[in-house]
Parts: sequence; C-alpha cells; structure tokens
Amino acid sequence: MNILIIGLGSIGIRHLINFHALNPAANFFALRQAASQQIKSHPGFDQTIPDYQTIVSLQEAKDLNPGLVVIANPSALHAATALFFYEKTSAIILLEKPCACNFDQLALFDQIENPDRILVVQQLRFNPLSALIKKIISSNVMGSLYRFTMTHSEHISLWHPWENYRNSYAVQKALGGGSFLTQNHGTDLMFYLLGKPDEYVTILGDGSHLKIDCDEMFTSSLLYDQPTGCTMGSINGDYLGNPPVMEGVFEFDRGLLRLNFRTAQIEAMVQKRIGYKRYIRSIPFERNTQYLEMARAVLAYCHSQDPLKVDNRLVPLNEARTILKLGFSSVTKNFSS
Repeated sequence: MNILIIGLGSIGIRHLINFHALNPAANFFALRQAASQQIKSHPGFDQTIPDYQTIVSLQEAKDLNPGLVVIANPSALHAATALFFYEKTSAIILLEKPCACNFDQLALFDQIENPDRILVVQQLRFNPLSALIKKIISSNVMGSLYRFTMTHSEHISLWHPWENYRNSYAVQKALGGGSFLTQNHGTDLMFYLLGKPDEYVTILGDGSHLKIDCDEMFTSSLLYDQPTGCTMGSINGDYLGNPPVMEGVFEFDRGLLRLNFRTAQIEAMVQKRIGYKRYIRSIPFERNTQYLEMARAVLAYCHSQDPLKVDNRLVPLNEARTILKLGFSSVTKNFSS
C-alpha cells in the first residue's frame, strides 16, 4: 500500500508516525514544495521520524497510485487538494479539518459523486470522554441534558513553542486561519452528540488581541428543541488562554459533568435522595492515542468491503460539509471570500 502525506508540518509528521506504527509494511511518500533532506527529527516528537520518499509534483503524486492520501497542508488549500486527488486517483482521502474555509470552497465538492471516499479529521471523537458523554446523553441515566458549554482556550504561542506563531497558517486569513476554523473540535463534538441545532449563532473576534487579520476567538450559541424541553449551550474557542483549557460542562436534570479532554479527568455532581454526591475520576490517557485510534479506523475503512459500517466516529465529507455550512451561516460576518 502506498500512503502519501501532503505537507510535513507537525500534524503531517504525526500522521506519518501513526500510520507507520500501524502499517510499517506500507510505502510512505511525502509531497513537499521542493526536494530537501529527509526529516529525521522534530522538536514536537521524541522519536525518530519514519523513512519516507520525497516527491515534489502533483504528477508524481498521481502516478504513485496511492491507496491513502493524507492532506495536511494549510487550510486554504484543503478543498482544492482533496478534489485533485479525488479526480486523479482512486485513493481514500483523509483530509485535515476544516475541509473548506468558505462557501466557495465548499461548492468545489458539489461535483463529487462518491463523497464517502473523503474523510475529515476530527480526533476528539476518539477521545474516551467523548464516548462516555455520548452514552450518558443517549441513555438518559442523568436525565435530560438542558445546558452545555464547550471551551477550547489555548495561547497560540504554546502550540509550537519552537517557532514564531505569527508565521503559522492559523493566524493568516489568506491561509485559512482563525480560531473558528482551526479550533472547531468542540463544534464537531456537539454535532456528533446532538445533531443539527435548531438555532445557531456565532460571534467572531476581530484579531485585535494578537494583532492578526483573522479571528483570535469565537463564541457560538446553539439551541436544540427536544421533546423533553430545549437544550441550550455555548461553544468557545480562543488563541489566548494560558494555562490551556479543553473542557466540556454538561448540565442534566439530575446532575452535572465536567470533562477535561486534555487529561481525561471526570468530575461529576450526581443528585441523590438527599443532596448531591461529588465524584472525581481520571481515565488513563495519552493525547496521541486519539489520533492513533483514528488512524486505525481509517486503515480499516480503506480495507473494508462495507466502509460505512467500520466506525461511526469517522467523519465523511458530507457530514463535515453540513457542519461547516451551518457554521458559516451562523457567523455575523461574510464568509464568501
């Protein structure tokens, strides 16, 4: 099997390491802008980077006939790159989020006849706490969920401390940057847990706190009309927080759950006959495990005769498109350009 990685920044290298660990017999290739010495180490990883062959053109990439293409270049290039490999190869495509940065890029996918060949990365669905909260909501064991808050707050200088964050795609509008597009893990998780909201409004920051030309923070408000009563919630992201927070708070008729997605710690206040009882529990957790489990599911998807039954945590293109389209429409500014 030929596995092609598009872009060898930190996330591209993470995918290379994980797919190699799960399928070391595969042939690995990386498409880079220019021929250069193979990367053997990276400050973000405490291990040697697996061997790969560098290619420098889309023609070379197409001729490889890859079985899997992993797209990890800047966000603004995601849609066009995915479309090229969809049209020119028969590969399964794993596309880093977001799958598009505006309505025009979303429209590029309108011509695709088999969108299930394209999967979009959302590793938070593979976090053990995501499975836990999904089960609690669906089982009604704590009663109805009436309010939630998802928060992803982390100063962007902490992401890659070995480099100047001002050079990152994440703070450049032209490259698809901005908190709303980049920190969309909580948004995706709430769609995974509850489906489409009935009302959805988003406010973006203006970049002034970091002096960047895209949003450095956002807040979304969501409303779900449920048979047992409405569920309301907010999703917050920002490039400003230190110490970092990746947390969900879920309020039910019979208690409250506070989930730390960075450490897999669970704090619960559960209603008893008299008062409430507080519980704290931590699940053994290592951050890369969620990426590794996603990669495992992707490989199973590649080899399955019935891929849609492989793992419902995987995000097919149409689901990612729906979430983004509603997100763009929710924002109180124009996403057409």
